[in-house]
Amino acid sequence: MSIAGAGTHALGMCSNALVKTIDAVDINPSQVLLAKLTAAAAAALSHPEDFAAFLGTGRDAPTRLALYKDFVRPKIPESDVAAFWDANLDTIGAGTMRCGAMERMFAVLRDHIAQHCSDRDGVVRAAHATYGDAACWKKYMPTLADDAVARLIANLPPVAGAALADAMAAANATPPVRNLVAHIVLNGTFPMEPDAARPLFLREAQHAAARAQGVLPPRLNFHVGPIQEVGPRLTQRLRADTESTSIGTGGAGYDFITLSNILNMLDSTAAAEPVVRAMASCLAPGGALLCRWTGTEALPGFVAHVFRKCGLDVDDDVNKRLLALETSVYMPELALGVKPETS
Repeated sequence: MSIAGAGTHALGMCSNALVKTIDAVDINPSQVLLAKLTAAAAAALSHPEDFAAFLGTGRDAPTRLALYKDFVRPKIPESDVAAFWDANLDTIGAGTMRCGAMERMFAVLRDHIAQHCSDRDGVVRAAHATYGDAACWKKYMPTLADDAVARLIANLPPVAGAALADAMAAANATPPVRNLVAHIVLNGTFPMEPDAARPLFLREAQHAAARAQGVLPPRLNFHVGPIQEVGPRLTQRLRADTESTSIGTGGAGYDFITLSNILNMLDSTAAAEPVVRAMASCLAPGGALLCRWTGTEALPGFVAHVFRKCGLDVDDDVNKRLLALETSVYMPELALGVKPETS
């Protein structure tokens, strides 16, 4: 199980032949519409370069619209999803990766970087000029509550300070190889050369493997709603299906659940614990919950603490090794919690 987002994270997991099914969940219906379009494009376009172009990396609007009409639209399973995108061809023409709220804020940030120059202090000023401006958040994310905006800005120094500034200043000086976020912020596109610099879902081998294994239902399924509510319902259905086959429910549940960002606004144990407990209840014995967290550096080890409080086994050495592989400058903590085999 995964957060749906734009669908790209789930598509990356689709390349693994060991993954039988993926349930991707998002509270935002618009995100699910986007994810379903992205999955249909992955199924329709055999070359990752065409897939990237459809999303907004290079080429022009007529090319993207032709790809949609001739290849992508026929792969969209639901008529209501196809009808939505038929009515929003301007977004497809522009490239969906350029049209999100964060992507539009990235464009503002690029303008500020150009004004403030590319050294480290200049990038810090640019980041604060963008993300420290409440009016900018309200313009591009009008549904965010005022207190949420205030908390985002309050958390800005650790998030947009050393790590982000260093990564973007370095990316401005040399072609990025590892940091996708910095490349997208600075260039507005995915890196495509070399293949290893691409996001996982756009790499040649992974794209081919995902398409061969399946990137549409019944293998990849999208659901609307809060994951802490939808997840237990899906798990209940999974366990009922397992019981009906006379296998028993002892091992039923999800082998792996990955979360990113949803704990960012729940930066207290009291707020985060109910969500983590709900997700831990969805795991099969031995299953793992992974959380990438962008919260404040004033709470080191916060996610690991909540995981332990919810009965999950946490290995700090494993978390350090996983964090060393993290390619986003926004993730000061990454925690893996495993449900005990007997719980």
